[in-house]
Amino acid sequence: MRDLAKWPEAIDVDVRVPLEEPQIIKTVQPVPKGAVEVAPGVRWYIDPDRGIDFKRDGERRANQTAAVFEIENESQDNLITYNATVRLRGKEAPLKGAYVTMIRPRPGVWLTLRVSKPLDDVNAIEKVEFTRQRFKILRLKEVKLRLDFLLPRGGVPDQADRSPKLKQEKRAE
Repeated sequence: MRDLAKWPEAIDVDVRVPLEEPQIIKTVQPVPKGAVEVAPGVRWYIDPDRGIDFKRDGERRANQTAAVFEIENESQDNLITYNATVRLRGKEAPLKGAYVTMIRPRPGVWLTLRVSKPLDDVNAIEKVEFTRQRFKILRLKEVKLRLDFLLPRGGVPDQADRSPKLKQEKRAE
């Protein structure tokens, strides 16, 4: 980050705002054996080895069956988001996610994987709902900056600079 000789009084800010509530674009019931193509570069599947149980019996168990929502990063428009909700039979709450990771299956291709908590029984999945939400960029003009929030040139202020009581004591010295 380069230093500015002087901070501007106001700036324009681009904000990503939703155009719509998330829309269900596809539902699968029952779960198919292979991958579900949700949109170009977006797919969902069951992976027999990707799940990790971080809490069971206080130890980490890897290579568990899990649901994976895969997004090819380069093919995605940053104004559209996709999500998958896995509904289990007899459960009100959807299957929770465990972790998100990125992999590079081949040069120049990066995938984001959203991996669920491990599934003890794939047949427990009642259905999977896929949603899409579209956004737009809204430009806010001339947003005033709070220059009083800027850190001093040296970086992090000392404790006395953060506490009004300590500031008062420092001045008294």
